[in-house]
Amino acid sequence: MVTAPLPIPKASPKAPKPPPKTPSLSGKVPQFTVGQDYVRRTEIHGNYGGSEQGGISPSSFCKAIFLFTGASGHKYGYTDKFLPSGIFLFCGEGKNGPMTMSGGNKAIKDHAAMGRALHLFESLGKGMKQRYLGQFILGGIQRTRGPDEAGAIRDVTIFELQPGGMLPAAAITVTPAPAVTLPASLAARQPVTLTDLRKAAVAAAASNTGKSPGTVTPQLQRHRSDEVRDYVLARAKGNCENCTNPAPFLKPDGSPYLEGHHINRLSDDGIDHPKNMAAICPTCHCEIHFGANGVAVNDSLRLKIGKSW
Repeated sequence: MVTAPLPIPKASPKAPKPPPKTPSLSGKVPQFTVGQDYVRRTEIHGNYGGSEQGGISPSSFCKAIFLFTGASGHKYGYTDKFLPSGIFLFCGEGKNGPMTMSGGNKAIKDHAAMGRALHLFESLGKGMKQRYLGQFILGGIQRTRGPDEAGAIRDVTIFELQPGGMLPAAAITVTPAPAVTLPASLAARQPVTLTDLRKAAVAAAASNTGKSPGTVTPQLQRHRSDEVRDYVLARAKGNCENCTNPAPFLKPDGSPYLEGHHINRLSDDGIDHPKNMAAICPTCHCEIHFGANGVAVNDSLRLKIGKSW
């Protein structure tokens, strides 16, 4: 008796691969183009980490905090908006009850001290892409009153975000660092020590808060940035903190020419913590921004500064 061959079972469809536990660009400086739209799950978090939920998403894989704003936040009492000055008012997280300085809110408050860049995106609608608005820095913090999800009035935290480092990598222009000018509080003390400069720099990075829109003016922001830069240049003692070679030349005031570089950001402006900045020679600076091995050089520099801090 001839038996019919057993049917060959059909191959079951392959289950979709889960997202990798380690993002594909783990440890790299995030690179986005202002005005371009990105898929949140794959092109933002799939590359750089961070939670796919919520409006404040710190990454544990790279030095970045991803912020998301959109019309849907109004139902939770969130009212994000741009001011004519260019400052973006970003509401903190917390749907019910008073907002506290914890979780994502604390991450924004401490972003400079932790060396984390703030990347702001605007949601184009539910299930749609996120439009990149640019890189921002914290200019101040407001405490106000507003409704929560249930309509109850509660304490609300508003972050004043100032545009900073918004240029895509291809458009970055490396500009010379201005001559060092000591803050008046330090210039009056003689002699000025590296410890004095360090204290002023750390205080400047930690004092980036205000009470109302515009409290932290561009002039004050520049003053704080100068305090950090002054310390970093003094810390280098005339030598590039990357290649260790002496500065290529002296400036008219006799000081060595080195350039301030923000290790975890794409451009070199705005306030930062001194442990996330380096004073480097023009050759190393250009290689980091434009060279084929720029990412590797920057990663190596990050380790050097981190060990010496």
